Amino acid sequence: MKTLKLFVCASMLGASTLLSGCNQSEPAASTPATKSGAVVEQSAVPATSTTAAMQNSTAKVDEVNHEELKTGLDLMTPRNTLKVDAYSKIEPLPDFRFLMHPDVEKSAVMEFDTKGLASITLSPFVEDFSKVTDCVNSPDAGVVDFTWSLDDAVPQKITIDRSYHSVIAVDVNGASRLKLKMSKGSSVISCDWGSVGFLNVKPK
Repeated sequence: MKTLKLFVCASMLGASTLLSGCNQSEPAASTPATKSGAVVEQSAVPATSTTAAMQNSTAKVDEVNHEELKTGLDLMTPRNTLKVDAYSKIEPLPDFRFLMHPDVEKSAVMEFDTKGLASITLSPFVEDFSKVTDCVNSPDAGVVDFTWSLDDAVPQKITIDRSYHSVIAVDVNGASRLKLKMSKGSSVISCDWGSVGFLNVKPK
C-alpha cells in the first residue's frame, strides 16, 4: 500500500515473525498504541534480497480511507477484551487494521465490548504480499475465513482473498460483545495475512 509505506516483506526495528513458507517477514506491525489509543505510523526497512519478479509486481491498492481506519482503531482498541493469537501475535498494522494471521489448527480471535454503540463497519482485508513471489504465484495464498458474531447469536462467515475490498456494516445496538475470528481458508498458511479494521463506529 503505497500511501502507508507498508512493506510486507520487511524486517521491522525489533523482532518480527519469520514466515517459513515464504521465507519473508509478515506485514510489519506499527508501534504500540499511545495512551489515547492512537497508533503511530512506522515504515519498515525493505528486505535486501529482492528478485526481478518481485520488483516488477504491482502493489495492492487499499480502497478504504486510512484516516477513517485510524479513527476506528483509536475507538475500538480500548474496547478490546480478548485476543487469541494464532500463527503470529495479533497487533495493529500501519494501515490501522489488526493483523489476525490464522494457523493450521488455530484461529486468531478478538472480542470487543460494544455496550453503548449502535453500529460498526468492519473492514476485513488480506494484506499486500505483492513482493513475496511464493505467495503471489500460489492461487491458494491469502485465502481466509472471516467470522463475526454478536453475543450468542449465530456467527456470520465469509471467505476473503487477495482481491477482497468490501466492508461489512454490523448493527450492534443492544449487543454487549462482538467476536471476530480469522481462520485458514487454504493450505498456504504462511501467506494468510488476514486483518480487520473498523469504520463508522457510531454511539447510541
